[in-house]
Amino acid sequence: MPRVLDRADSTVYRDPAAYTSHPCVARLANGDLLVAFNESLPRQPRLHPPSDPRFINLMCRSHDGGTRWLPPRAVPDYGATGAECPSIRQLDSGDILLVQWRFAWFPLETARKLAARPDTTLQFVLPSPRSWLGRRPTCDADWDTCELPWARADAGLFISVSGDNGATWDRTSAVSTAPFARGYSPRPPCQLADGVVLLALDSHDERGVLYVLRSSDRGQSWQAPLVVSDSPPLAEPTILGLPSGKVVILSRDEKTGVVHQHDSLDGGLTWLPPRQTPLWGYPAHLLRLSDGRLFAIYGVRRAPFGVRACLSGDDGASWDAAGELVIRDDMPNGNVGYPTAVELPDGSLLAAYYGEDADGVTHIIGSRFRLP
Repeated sequence: MPRVLDRADSTVYRDPAAYTSHPCVARLANGDLLVAFNESLPRQPRLHPPSDPRFINLMCRSHDGGTRWLPPRAVPDYGATGAECPSIRQLDSGDILLVQWRFAWFPLETARKLAARPDTTLQFVLPSPRSWLGRRPTCDADWDTCELPWARADAGLFISVSGDNGATWDRTSAVSTAPFARGYSPRPPCQLADGVVLLALDSHDERGVLYVLRSSDRGQSWQAPLVVSDSPPLAEPTILGLPSGKVVILSRDEKTGVVHQHDSLDGGLTWLPPRQTPLWGYPAHLLRLSDGRLFAIYGVRRAPFGVRACLSGDDGASWDAAGELVIRDDMPNGNVGYPTAVELPDGSLLAAYYGEDADGVTHIIGSRFRLP
């Protein structure tokens, strides 16, 4: 199995007193790199955003192509707690979009009291340290068996906009996902040649419905969801628009980890049925390289643990599984992955992902490398 060349790793952010994970990297027009990611407390067992109210989103910046990273800032601010994994993308206008799904968290007793009110509109979930889905209480006795001292409802999808390269955030707006209760993906939106922005999301529940939100005004407003796929249950889509007009989504099967592909030939208005790819990972991120090839990067949570990538030379019609690229296969366990990548001006790539080090500290890693 071929390996990438000249890999050089850097620490984007590491704090022994924190659990940091699920990064999204963006390259700005001014050359800066931004990496947005999750931060909470290091807990045993490990908890991720659907089970832990303490998560916020932080963002680090590099001025030198990922060699050195500045200390993180909270995005959009420190009040945005209970957030899921963030995604960021700079549009052709220069504006940066920060996309966050947020939960509404309550102490367990408060949630129980609110749920008993006849006029409540909140749909509570009792979180679990063993499953991100949690469970909905169906009777009063269910509250007594909740394993954690808090419960969650849904706050909604929020998109923040920065006009100064992510230094500050000018506005944050709630975006409707109706008729879906939730909308989430750790992967950024894409922008088509005509300026239309497409944001691919999943329903973040056991149904695993994929859908796309469409904006014709560069993220100022969003149209109603267009369903991409409602079977099998799929999650965490990454979306990419191609010069041909084709739009490609990759998503992962929640049960098997197999990556599925969804193609649109009309700018994301309608979608062909999903098909399995030869890729397996948690989850994929799609990038179009300057030479026209598609680059899919994904985490590998089975031995040997690490990060891999695969290339397509025909706009995703096929994938070179035999030439799957090893970015690294030396991570200590399956607490790894969720990589995203950007191409740098010299043709090298920078991937951001998370994993544990020899001291057991989960942190954000940047790896710069060249393709063979």
